[in-house]
Amino acid sequence: MVLGLVGVVLLDGSLRVLRTYTITWAGTRFEHAASVRACETFLSSEIQDFETTPPGVQMERFSSIEALRDHQSGQGLISFTELPFAVIFVALIALIGGPLVIAPIAVCAIAAIFAIWLGYSLDKIIRTRNELDDDRYNFIFQVLNGIHSVKGLGMEGLMCRHYQHLHAPVALIMEKMVFYSSLGQSVGAILSNFAMVSVALLGSIFVIEGNLTGGSLMACTLLGGRAIQPLIRMIGVWVQYRSLKLSNERLKKLGAIRQENKEPVHEENTPQIKGDIVFEKATIYQINTGMPIFKDLNLHIRAGETVAILGQVGGGKSSLLEAIAGFIPVLEGNLYYDGVDSRQLSYRKLRQQMGYVRQNAPLFRGTLRENLTKFRGRDYLPAALDIADKLGLSEIIAAMPKGLDTPVGESASEGLSGSVQQMVSLTLTFADKPRILLLDEANTALDGDADRRLREYLETLKGETTILMITERPSLINIADRVFDASHGVVKQIEWEGFGSRPKPRPNPLKPSRPHEQKGVA
Repeated sequence: MVLGLVGVVLLDGSLRVLRTYTITWAGTRFEHAASVRACETFLSSEIQDFETTPPGVQMERFSSIEALRDHQSGQGLISFTELPFAVIFVALIALIGGPLVIAPIAVCAIAAIFAIWLGYSLDKIIRTRNELDDDRYNFIFQVLNGIHSVKGLGMEGLMCRHYQHLHAPVALIMEKMVFYSSLGQSVGAILSNFAMVSVALLGSIFVIEGNLTGGSLMACTLLGGRAIQPLIRMIGVWVQYRSLKLSNERLKKLGAIRQENKEPVHEENTPQIKGDIVFEKATIYQINTGMPIFKDLNLHIRAGETVAILGQVGGGKSSLLEAIAGFIPVLEGNLYYDGVDSRQLSYRKLRQQMGYVRQNAPLFRGTLRENLTKFRGRDYLPAALDIADKLGLSEIIAAMPKGLDTPVGESASEGLSGSVQQMVSLTLTFADKPRILLLDEANTALDGDADRRLREYLETLKGETTILMITERPSLINIADRVFDASHGVVKQIEWEGFGSRPKPRPNPLKPSRPHEQKGVA
């Protein structure tokens, strides 16, 4: 008998360990698959749709995966696996004690009613808390991104008080949330004890009347305590379900972000491009307001041509480049690459043949070597170092104590000057030899020598790479084949005579070679 009891204990322990391992593995597998899919959704989304949601909300949606993971590998699933045993225990009580089964069933009914009331009470509280958290996290993101401006303007106290204002309702709602959660645990413990007491109380009456033996009463009491445990734990699961429901809704909203063209047919239709770009009666809208920046735009940039774009601040220069890069979709009219409609192409594959450098291009956490190779390994380093030599970046890296192993990205990148960061961004872009090169004031931080080297390198690309650059530096404007002015919703070709002279519109000397191609003057 002793050996049998020992065997039962060992078997029970082994099954519990196996159950825990299986559930934990399933939760980890779910988190990995969901996180990778969410990351792919972020990266494949249309920027116009993605930027309509603040970063704090996006991070909350992403972090909802952790809550779902905890459910997948937590006590909830274990409670579900124990429910069949609760039914068996109740059936045994009915078999042994007959009417005595009424006691645990009544306790279960009370627990179910309480769980439903508690769940719906918490649902409103949880939703309110998440809305407040979204506002709070968005504010923190804004402060962190503009910390230099906050300190420079002496706004630390104002920002702190505003955060206190945002956090005050969060503290109040958290008080309610903790109270209701604790109430669920307390009532669960009370009902668990009450189940055994009710069975013992009702069973003692049956024993006195001679309808039940003392041994049967003891067995029913023990079974009642074991039967009620999974059901009491289900109260916590039901309460947790309200949070999981909200997390699941957030994850669905993340998955509902509009995606770029990435179907296999679009991949197949995306050829190796030469760099010919045509806007045909195209209308480009602002991302935030939906107002048109350019209407009925007709513009032809020939393959291998170097174009400089000037214009007033807010005139739409950057939006024009973003439309070419596919960040802003052309909803009206057409945009062609080498005569192929952009709607038939995969922008993910198309951008592999493009290079796009903005004024404040970020560096990613890692080393200079990893950033220069785009984290692709040493095989891509020689091409990057060749460009670094031409731009003068190699000399700067050689003077660094850690050289190519210098850490960059986030706070670490602040150790590098703006000029060096811009040169790194230009180098990693040029190293892939893109067919279309988009430079959005990518030389503003460069000194005279670096600017000269950049100009000399761009001159070597003329005729081979289509270059569109937004710049105010005459050194780069002078190497352009054509100069355009983008202001007040109109793109006009101008005769460049310096900033002190008046732009003179001139006709486009290039003749369209296809029926859909328009003149380069809008």
